[in-house]
Amino acid sequence: AIIQNGNKIFRHFDDGYDDALVPISTTKFVIDDESARTIEFEMNKNGEISDLILSKQSGIYKMNKKKQ
Repeated sequence: AIIQNGNKIFRHFDDGYDDALVPISTTKFVIDDESARTIEFEMNKNGEISDLILSKQSGIYKMNKKKQ
């Protein structure tokens, strides 16, 4: 899950662990764990979040489906 705590955004896990998300653009964030993974919010025409893209060494994943 993605949660907000104060002015910061985190990737939250059920075990209580949170990874801070560091913004690199208005829609793209680097996961602050030295893995070089990014999370990007894809926006629709209305400016609403329509998808979530996770990029990591093994590929690019759009929600639960591999994009590339």
